[in-house]
Amino acid sequence: MISITQINDWGSLHPLIVHFPIALLVVAPLFIALGLIVPQFRKAFYMCALILMLLGTAGVFLAVSTGDSAAEALANNPAVTVTLNNHVRFAEQSRLNFSALAILFLFYVIFRTFIEQRLGKLDPAAALTFLIIYTLNLALIFNAAHYGGKLVHQHGIKSALYRDSPKK
Repeated sequence: MISITQINDWGSLHPLIVHFPIALLVVAPLFIALGLIVPQFRKAFYMCALILMLLGTAGVFLAVSTGDSAAEALANNPAVTVTLNNHVRFAEQSRLNFSALAILFLFYVIFRTFIEQRLGKLDPAAALTFLIIYTLNLALIFNAAHYGGKLVHQHGIKSALYRDSPKK
């Protein structure tokens, strides 16, 4: 069991935080798809998707911040550095892209009724286009996770949280 006294720096929280934004951002497009399939609940499904996107995007910011702190403690090993640089690159691109996607979807949800009044029923086409773009961007998070997994499983990098935990 992990005690609060073992959380000795911001970077040690990275493995605890990083999984939440991945899960939230992967589930969010399912609600957009449900909104397309079940139009009478579209507004509610889109709102759920938006909340998941906003929470997931905030989680990406936390994950990148804790990851940056954790990366400072790594040894200057060239093999680790290449993997770490790839991990960081995909994580930072994920943060940028999902921030833009969440803001775009926020405006879409807020102004959807106005847009439809002006431009007609474009909701299914717009939502489907957004869903495709969003899904393609999930590859960024999956690549960041892949390189993070390589750091742990191939290079043996562990958080101080787990490195310092008492052995049984």
